[in-house]
Amino acid sequence: MKKRTKAFFKDKSGGMYVDVILGLMMIIIITAVMVTIFPAFALAQELNQTARMAARVVEVTGCVGDEVDEVLYSSSNMEPDNVAWEVEYYNENEQTIQLKSPFTVVLTKDVPITIVQPTFGPPIQITLTLRADASGVSEVYWK
Repeated sequence: MKKRTKAFFKDKSGGMYVDVILGLMMIIIITAVMVTIFPAFALAQELNQTARMAARVVEVTGCVGDEVDEVLYSSSNMEPDNVAWEVEYYNENEQTIQLKSPFTVVLTKDVPITIVQPTFGPPIQITLTLRADASGVSEVYWK
């Protein structure tokens, strides 16, 4: 009996099958993780593009107004959860920015990533906060 047990553990003829099964399991797990996380990278890129577009509109118009809101909240762009402006206004009421005055727009968006979706009960999620900022300089002179 002892000889059979030792021979069974020393026999390497089926070792390749175990390696292939483990390799396939790792490939499947890595693919599942990539499919789960990839949308967050796409949303981050879209948020960066939206911030750049909003900054360019402010550069051209010289104010933070309706044109910027159209860019930020249009159906073609991602709608951010929070918009913050770092700027010194020329006229605070009209939100105008004087020529050559720098500004920065900061957009943030919370993105939930589902880790496990059980049949019964709520899904287990991680919430990532994506942040995008774009800087610019006003190109409009206000009298």
